[in-house]
Amino acid sequence: MKRRRLRGLRPRLVVAFGLVAGVAAATTGALTFREARIGVLQQSQDAVIGQLRAQLNERAPELPYPPGESALRQLATDVAAADASGSRRVLVTYRELSASSVPGDRFPELTPAVRRAVASSGPPSSNG
Repeated sequence: MKRRRLRGLRPRLVVAFGLVAGVAAATTGALTFREARIGVLQQSQDAVIGQLRAQLNERAPELPYPPGESALRQLATDVAAADASGSRRVLVTYRELSASSVPGDRFPELTPAVRRAVASSGPPSSNG
C-alpha cells in the first residue's frame, strides 16, 4: 500500500496553520484558566483576611494590656469559633506568650525560620 505524503505547498501550509492554531488555542486556554484560578484564590484570600481583621478590630479593645495567656487563649478561641466551617485553627502570640484555639496544637507547620521572619517583620502597620 502506498503512503500518500503531503505534496505541494498548499497542503503543507494548511497542516502547519492547523497545528499553529491548535497550539495557540491550547496555550490561550491554559493561560486563561491560570489567571482565573489566581483571581478566585486572591479574592477568597482577601475575603478571609478582611473577615479576620474585622474580628480582631472588634475583639482587640476588650483585651487587657499586656495580655496574659488566658486572654490570648480566649481571643484565639473566639476567632476560631467565628468560622462557619469550624475548621479554622488560630494561634495568637504576644512577645513570648502564645495560645492556640486547639489545646496542645503547637502549629508544626510554623517552622523556626517562619517564626523568625514574622518576628523580624515588626508590628503590623495600621494602614492595612
